[in-house]
Amino acid sequence: MDKPQVGTLRARCRKCDNCRRHRARLWAARARDEIAASARTWFATLTVSPENLLRAQFAMQVTASRQGWSLEELSKAQIFQRLCDEISPEITRYLKRIRKTSGARVRYICVAEMHDSEKTSEARRGMPHWHLLINETVGAVTERVLRHQWRVGLSHFRLVDKADTKTPYYVTKYLTKADTEVRIRASLNYGAASMLSTITDRTIRAVNSLGYVEERRREDATSETRKDA
Repeated sequence: MDKPQVGTLRARCRKCDNCRRHRARLWAARARDEIAASARTWFATLTVSPENLLRAQFAMQVTASRQGWSLEELSKAQIFQRLCDEISPEITRYLKRIRKTSGARVRYICVAEMHDSEKTSEARRGMPHWHLLINETVGAVTERVLRHQWRVGLSHFRLVDKADTKTPYYVTKYLTKADTEVRIRASLNYGAASMLSTITDRTIRAVNSLGYVEERRREDATSETRKDA
């Protein structure tokens, strides 16, 4: 009877710099595959107006009061994430309006980023804005539709060239920052080709590794047999 094989399974912590960079590279690779498979891809930046930010902050305070916690208890990163959660339904409604108005089928990836540059005003520092890649799979979406359907702030759009490798990483680079826990929103199985390729490569390496171990065991057994003879 074959002896059970004992091994070590390593999983990424998603906290250290190496894991964060790996996560950003992986999502960037998925985005590149989606760009290659799409008819066109739009790069979008969505911001929220001061009045709508105030509404989100007020809603967050109401939620805190109902659930029995205080904003003073939260870190800067936690407040940022709570604000993103409050505004997230607007992203959902925005994408639904795009699909309904244009009649097109689109896929997307969306990452929130914090306003934290030196040029940012004190009032907006720490507030979120969003970067998206909107991939046209069936039909087309005009810039006019994209712009008019975002109703809670300013927006900027441009088409992405299929050979462009910088924009996908620009969208995902915020995943490398250690002071926030960024959640990615994306279509189901976004970049499935990249995910399948990565899983396949890992499986092949694991199988090859097991084959190497088994081969070494046979060689050791043969060597022991020769010694006994």
